[in-house]
Amino acid sequence: MKRLALVLAIAVVAMFASLGTADAAGTWGNAQDINPYATFGGSGSSQGALVICPQADSCVVLGEYFTGGVSQGYKIPLVNGVWGAATSIPGLNALNQGNFVNFDTYGCSPQSTCVAVGVYDDGPGSNGFLYETGGNPAIAIPGLAALNVGHNVSIESVSCSSAGNCSIAGSYTNGSSNGMPFTADEVGGVWQNAQPVAGTSGGGQLHAVSCWADGECVGVGYTYISSVPTAFTVRRTGGTWASATQIPGVATIGAYSDATVLSCSAGPVCIALGTTNINAQKQSYSTMLANGSWSNAVLVPGVAALDTSGYTKVFLLSCWGPTSCLAIGQWHSASASGSWVSELSNGVWGTAIDMPGVAAITNGFDSAKSMSCASDGTCAIIGNYQVGLPWQAYVVMRNADGTFTDASPVPGLTAMNVGGYSDPSDIYCMIGFCAAVGWYEPTQSLSSTFFVEMTYTPTPTPTPTTEPTTPSGDPVVPTFTG
Repeated sequence: MKRLALVLAIAVVAMFASLGTADAAGTWGNAQDINPYATFGGSGSSQGALVICPQADSCVVLGEYFTGGVSQGYKIPLVNGVWGAATSIPGLNALNQGNFVNFDTYGCSPQSTCVAVGVYDDGPGSNGFLYETGGNPAIAIPGLAALNVGHNVSIESVSCSSAGNCSIAGSYTNGSSNGMPFTADEVGGVWQNAQPVAGTSGGGQLHAVSCWADGECVGVGYTYISSVPTAFTVRRTGGTWASATQIPGVATIGAYSDATVLSCSAGPVCIALGTTNINAQKQSYSTMLANGSWSNAVLVPGVAALDTSGYTKVFLLSCWGPTSCLAIGQWHSASASGSWVSELSNGVWGTAIDMPGVAAITNGFDSAKSMSCASDGTCAIIGNYQVGLPWQAYVVMRNADGTFTDASPVPGLTAMNVGGYSDPSDIYCMIGFCAAVGWYEPTQSLSSTFFVEMTYTPTPTPTPTTEPTTPSGDPVVPTFTG
């Protein structure tokens, strides 16, 4: 899915799982069709891309609508459970000379200011845009067009440490048609020009960025060293990006490596995952940054047993504490493919398992698409699965007590999905509430946006008297970007 990066580096504002627990299962409402196209004068197609919720039952949905081979961006507000009118994205239509728009991901500050990013067609090819949801018009990412002489960009991640202080990660194409990693930073509300990542002259991609304080960030991706893809990390300190360095230990367990997902908290404590090749088969690894150093990479236990074809991927990571996270990837066998999930608890990865309950509803093919964890450890996962020929959407819950609620079809969506293909794209959770968006086919020739939400009642528990620590015993500062 084109938006897999969306939960990987989104700044999900969180504290610690010890602050509360939740009921074992929430209540999902029925999916709603919120196709915005009629607002723009017709009955065409649309796709929901992102959902951002500053508070329960108050969200904004961002996506694309299509007419005559042209796509444009839209937004629809939900305020206290009441939908407002769909509108176009201010400034985006003027940028979109080539008539193609795609929202990719977003990041939010602790003050609930959010930046959505994506790509548009500027005529010669694709370029990157950003849209601050507080009301400013969408703008081209400053300086990116000057770097992007090959006219092809990928916007992978955005993270915000505070209102007006954010960083974007992605790649552009140089004159030799090579992908090149870049960062673009907002400082005090002013966006600076995009800059290449130093130390990656061989090309590559910057997949994820996570910021825990203003001017303090980490990014991960891959670059070519002696023509070999190699996982790297890059650190921003005091507002200045250093040169990229190899992630320690990855080369000792495999070659042709990549780092794809990242989550950092104050300290910093960072969790990163990716893939590396062992005997010509891809395996999933994890590493942690703490006390200023990256640990040697280790394989995520259990993934190899699921992924018998040796072509695993890691594409989702969401955390509710510095060392408490869920990671999700893809497994493949000779006759099926599905999603694995592994939990990081106190800095130790548990054995990866097949996505709970999905095997009971699919004929062998499924894919997780988005995940979000609230600060109490309640996580929602949304994806799609094949049953017969149609593809339907499912939800899975990781409850605050550590149990899983098995996959079940998104309520009401199967009946709506007459055309036979539904594709969830994004989910957002806070304590007591989750919301998800995506698209489905009301007919085989049209797509339409759906929205679904879930509520649960959290049960507070006393705050522990002991101060949470990192695995090394150092105190953890309770500021977390997810």
